Amino acid sequence: PHHRGQRRGRVRKIYNSRMRRILLFCIAVSINLGGDAYRLTMPLTHTRQRQSFRSGRRLTPIMMPSLIVTSTADLDKAAEDAFLTEASSAVASGLGKPESYMLVSYTRSNMRFGGSEGPVAFVYLASIGKIGPDTNPKVSATISGLVEKHLGVPSDRCYIQFVDSPGSNFGYRGGTF
Repeated sequence: PHHRGQRRGRVRKIYNSRMRRILLFCIAVSINLGGDAYRLTMPLTHTRQRQSFRSGRRLTPIMMPSLIVTSTADLDKAAEDAFLTEASSAVASGLGKPESYMLVSYTRSNMRFGGSEGPVAFVYLASIGKIGPDTNPKVSATISGLVEKHLGVPSDRCYIQFVDSPGSNFGYRGGTF
C-alpha cells in the first residue's frame, strides 16, 4: 500500500506530463496562427474543467471544425480573404457543421515536397466528429480543389491530415466541448 501523498505525487506527475504535451501542441499551433491559438487555449485549466463539471452546466453542443492551411503560396490580402471565406463555407458544408463554429487559418511558409521546390501545401483539419471514411474523400476533394484554385498547389503536392478529436480535448469559453 502506498501512502496517499505518494499516490497524489504520481498522479500530479502524469497530469503535468499531459499538460506539458498539450502546451507544446498549443505553442506549435500558435506559431502557425500568429499567437492566436495560444491565447485561445490558455484559459482552459484543469481547475476550470472540474468547476464546469461540478456546476452541472450543460456544455456547448459538439461542433468545432478547424482548418489550418500552410503553403508556399504568397497571397495578397484580398486573395487570402477570398480563400479563407470560401474554405470556411465549403469545409463546414462538407462536414455538415455550422460555419459559425468554423476556424480557418492560412500561413505562408517555406517548405519542400519530395525534396523539391515548388508550390506545396499542408492542411490540418480537426473536428469533433464527422471525420471518417465516409466524409474524408469528399472533404479531401473539396479542400484539394480550393488549394489548387486559390493557392496554385496541385493536389499531388498537398497533404491533408484529418483528426477526429474528442470534445474534451478542445477548450471553448473557459470549458470544453
